[in-house]
Amino acid sequence: MYCSAIHASTITRDRMKLKQKCLASVPDYCNHCRLRIGVEMIDNSERCFDSTHNTCLPDFYHFPPFFTIQPVLSTREKQLGQWRELLLKYHTDLKITTLILHECPLWKNNDINRQLTKEEIQIVVDDLITSGYGEWEDEHTKTRVRILWRKPEQLASDIYDWAVANGYVNSICTVYELHSGEDVNGMSFQGVDEELLRRALGVLEGQGKCALFQGETSEEDGIKCNHSRRLAASRASAVRRYV
Repeated sequence: MYCSAIHASTITRDRMKLKQKCLASVPDYCNHCRLRIGVEMIDNSERCFDSTHNTCLPDFYHFPPFFTIQPVLSTREKQLGQWRELLLKYHTDLKITTLILHECPLWKNNDINRQLTKEEIQIVVDDLITSGYGEWEDEHTKTRVRILWRKPEQLASDIYDWAVANGYVNSICTVYELHSGEDVNGMSFQGVDEELLRRALGVLEGQGKCALFQGETSEEDGIKCNHSRRLAASRASAVRRYV
């Protein structure tokens, strides 16, 4: 992915310093931008937030109609899908687990003087929840949404694939290590909401792919990944045939 910029020769010195500061703090997928900043024209498929946001904005965020819920159903579905993608990316990149509706900076784009109305924000959030990527933390007041960076089933698959790839099958690690350990840097479940993490582990446990052990504290609870029941049964059958 790339960040939008204009030719370095047209940028003032102060603005250039601010841009470089912004680019120095964005995630790894902007490495290309950091290398090319000030060298001719940078591809404009994405634009950076300012340095306080530490993530990137897609081009459609700078398209005025994006901030008006479209009346045509097919267009609206595509638009809501883009809002869903943007919200998930923003919260995942910044490791934010809760969307506070009245504090989210994405609803307003000062550069183009556009913003969603309260009713339109509700439509966007309802779509996020209906799609399985969010849950109300306060069902009655509806001001806070738990963001599910990935669905529990997706996280469960990610965790098991990580365990197999890194030799953790038949080894025990703690919930804390799975959440914040050095070995999970860059993984989809790093820093994820603990409740969501436990739900994903529950999916694996139901599939026979892991066992949970209670520790002295919740963070010390242990997880032992196993070969799946299907794989274990297949291996047992092969042994019987061999014998």
